[in-house]
Amino acid sequence: HCYNLLRTALDGAIEHRLLASNPMLGIPRPKLPKPAPKFLTEDEVARLIPAVNRTGDPRAIAVHLMLRLGLRRGEALGLTWDALDLEDGTIRISHQLQRIPDPERDGHTELKRVAPKTQGSVRELVCDPSLLELLRKLRRSAPGTVDEGHFVVCFFDGDPVDPDATTAWLRTVGRSVGVAATPHKLRHTAATMMLNHDVAITTVSSVLGHTDIRTTSNYARVLDDTKRSAIEALGRALEVLPRPPETRST
Repeated sequence: HCYNLLRTALDGAIEHRLLASNPMLGIPRPKLPKPAPKFLTEDEVARLIPAVNRTGDPRAIAVHLMLRLGLRRGEALGLTWDALDLEDGTIRISHQLQRIPDPERDGHTELKRVAPKTQGSVRELVCDPSLLELLRKLRRSAPGTVDEGHFVVCFFDGDPVDPDATTAWLRTVGRSVGVAATPHKLRHTAATMMLNHDVAITTVSSVLGHTDIRTTSNYARVLDDTKRSAIEALGRALEVLPRPPETRST
């Protein structure tokens, strides 16, 4: 911040002819380490999920999709029924919902399903039994006229749900139970909990749709408990190995 402020101020000095050149041009911009991902504890998740379910809001299923599958906000909200196989419990992630400029109305935007930026984000995931049952129940309760291209997360008129409004709603529900919840935190929580429960980092990377495993490795920096457990497990394994015979000194 100081670097940017000083460089901008000196650019202003050049504009007012107080300086001939900006001495900051020869100074490299400082590199800051990426902040550790923020996630919810398992206790916070245990408080948040019942609160979300109690609302009866159609956006509740999006919370389960983000938390149980690590989906991005746009991926959860852009999911359509034709991407789900409710028989074997698979979900194909191939689009996300985004707000983009409306080509027909200048200065306006519209919600539209778009392809992800990277091919690695296109993936097929498997629902856990609880999520699968939630989706089956939601499909049974949907109007009979719903076609396969209908949004899974939508209001009663079938229109898609606004992503920013979903974030605001989730924050409100979280505050009611003392949890600072956001869609991105739910995705981080899914990754952290998988790593905490001994899922291989390569598998977690695949589930999240990361194209570079180094992105996934950012989550490993916060797993002090997992590191401790790993070292303790290694110690227990070494304890059962046969010890070399003791040598007697003469």
